[in-house]
Amino acid sequence: MKIMPKYSNITKSAYILCSLILLLLATTACFSALDRVSLDNASSNSYVSKPMQNDAPKPTSASPTSTPQAPVPTILPDKISNHDVNLKPTIASSNKPMDINPTPTATVYDEVTSIAEPIKLTKILNVKGPEDNSSFSSDSIIIYGDSDPGSVITINDDPAQSKNDGGFYGEVDLEIGINTFTVKSTDVNNNHSSKVLNIFKTSPQSLFLSITQPLNQTTITSSYVQISGITSPNTKVYILGMPVGTQIEKLDGNNIVATFNHLVALSAGLNLIEIKVENEQNESLSKLISIIHVP
Repeated sequence: MKIMPKYSNITKSAYILCSLILLLLATTACFSALDRVSLDNASSNSYVSKPMQNDAPKPTSASPTSTPQAPVPTILPDKISNHDVNLKPTIASSNKPMDINPTPTATVYDEVTSIAEPIKLTKILNVKGPEDNSSFSSDSIIIYGDSDPGSVITINDDPAQSKNDGGFYGEVDLEIGINTFTVKSTDVNNNHSSKVLNIFKTSPQSLFLSITQPLNQTTITSSYVQISGITSPNTKVYILGMPVGTQIEKLDGNNIVATFNHLVALSAGLNLIEIKVENEQNESLSKLISIIHVP
């Protein structure tokens, strides 16, 4: 019979359809189970985290008691910053007053007072140069020396340059022949000290004449006057036309002069006296002075 094959095909198709249905159901069941497990895990996690928040320790404050509590020194270093630690040793942390010893000002005033004492002057005047009776051919020289600090120095009443240490100097002009300079020192107490310096200037010519005394236009009561002077060596001297003797004198290492002294009689009133010198080359030089005699 040919019916068996036909029923056999139907049976196979039904079998396959049933298998697919079963597979679909199994798959659906698996996904359902996985969703349930995920929900259970989520529920379990939320359940655990919630008690942890509730169990977190809350800040507590010490309950006041009648018995004082000792401080715990190990807690403070953990909670203060490095800045606080560095500022810990401050003045406010100690009740001990600072030990301040200011320097007394009275001692300083005493020292200033002792410095301000007046300087004791020795009233000295030392002319260091040039030497007295020196000879020069220049038109000017510098007179220098030292005296008490703060003193006023004058040379022939002209102020000299002074230094803080007492030194002084001054330039003076020279004329041919003898030049007399008076150096005077006046200290802060108006004390005076003076020295006289004679400087001789040689003439650029070979002949010179200088009258040392008397001064021109001098008035005297004596009936005689002494005429003194210096001139070039190896010269002849004439006073009122009369020859006068000379003496050779050495001023310094390289300079020599001829000096003369002569006594002249005077008449009452004005007397004109001529002094003349002459050398071997017949060169001559003369000066005229006036002397007033009052009997």
